[in-house]
Amino acid sequence: MSIIIKFWNGEITLWKSYWISQLLYIPLGLTLGFLSVELDLPNLVFEIVLILYAYLVLVGVWRSSKKYQGDEINSVLARISVVFGFLYLLLEPFGFWNLVNLF
Repeated sequence: MSIIIKFWNGEITLWKSYWISQLLYIPLGLTLGFLSVELDLPNLVFEIVLILYAYLVLVGVWRSSKKYQGDEINSVLARISVVFGFLYLLLEPFGFWNLVNLF
C-alpha cells in the first residue's frame, strides 16, 4: 500500500510514474472488462474503477512531474499529457468524442 501513497505524493520518479501507470492501464481494463462480463457486473462498476485509477494516475504523474529534476521538457510534456487525460475524463461521459468523429 505504501507504493500507492508514494505514487500519490509524487515520490516515484517521473518515468516510472508515467510509463508504468500507462502500461498497467491496459491489463487493468482488460481484466476488469473480463470480470464484469464473467461476474455479470454492471458497466458502472467497471467504469468507476477505471475512473478512480485514471484519477490516481493523473494526480501521481502531475505531482511527480513537479518534483522532476531533469530536462524541463519532460516535466512539461508529462503535465500536458495529464491535462489531456483530465479533459478526456471530463468530456467523455457527455459523448464529446462522438461529436469529434463526425468531422
